[in-house]
Amino acid sequence: MLEIRPDLTKSNILSRITSLDIFERYCENFTEVGKKFSDRDGDSKPSCLIDYYKGDLLYKDFGAIGSFRAIDYVANKFGVDFYTALEIINRDFKLGLGDSVSTDIPVKPAIIKPSIIQPKEAKPSIIKVKRTEWTEDNLKFWTSYGWDLELLERARIYPISYFWITNFRKGIYDYKTKVSKDSLAFTIDYYLHRGVFRRKLYFPHDEIRFISNVDDTIVQGYPLLPKSGDLLIVTSSIKDCGPFWKLGYNAIAPNCENEFFNNDFVEKLMSRWKKIIIWFDNDYTKPDNPGLKYAKHFADMYNLEYVYNPDNTAKDPSDFVYQFGLDAFKELACENLFHSGKCTKFQE
Repeated sequence: MLEIRPDLTKSNILSRITSLDIFERYCENFTEVGKKFSDRDGDSKPSCLIDYYKGDLLYKDFGAIGSFRAIDYVANKFGVDFYTALEIINRDFKLGLGDSVSTDIPVKPAIIKPSIIQPKEAKPSIIKVKRTEWTEDNLKFWTSYGWDLELLERARIYPISYFWITNFRKGIYDYKTKVSKDSLAFTIDYYLHRGVFRRKLYFPHDEIRFISNVDDTIVQGYPLLPKSGDLLIVTSSIKDCGPFWKLGYNAIAPNCENEFFNNDFVEKLMSRWKKIIIWFDNDYTKPDNPGLKYAKHFADMYNLEYVYNPDNTAKDPSDFVYQFGLDAFKELACENLFHSGKCTKFQE
């Protein structure tokens, strides 16, 4: 009789084993959630941590770039792509998913460790706002970076005069703050998720620029995204999406450069778009240039292309528009997106 097996997918794997099972098997020195350990040769002190973040376990090495969910950790550990990581886990745990396993990575024996109690996830903060009218000053801020009022409305970005914060962990409830007349303050509204409305507050000129209660389901700019197309740009922030939208390109952004999107969403994007290009910051003034490192990391992980602004200009798309204008950015975008995978130096 023909045996029909369930597909080899992330969701089918995680319906049979947990992220904790995966980390316990492949992360030799991991013993306890929330406790630092060493995971690299030559560590002078423990610099790695596996802890709960936005509903699932997350691996972070504070001595290197990147943070990983369980399957991404396996891919990075063995230097393979995401699907091959699924194959490795499927084989090692004898899950019987999909067709035959093709990888020749040696089978890693299970590591027997004491049971780890999973703590309850903390309640997300509640953020409420009072919107105010667009003024010449707060609209001018956005137009200088390539936005217009129509794009702001479509992206659900609004100026605010008050906001209220409830932070259960710190024992703060409905704390009211009035925005100073000399300050700029905006809300970037997302949607209701798990009983809490998700949004990000943006204070461009303040020391603390962002306050948010987002989780890993948030994709910045998603309301403006069609179902499919030829080219999709993944950039660093929603602010950087504006110049692309203004020029007619489709663009979205993760919550931050070092997290990217969850793998299920990446798989959907790759099925809906013919080409996806990562355009993160070029932090050329920083010794380790984290923007380029994360761009290359995620491009390698998902077999995507990446481009970036030239050195000695502006580090990101919106700042480039601010410095050189939208027409100059249009030329740079055409060169980067349609001519090569490397950025050519911008000529004034």
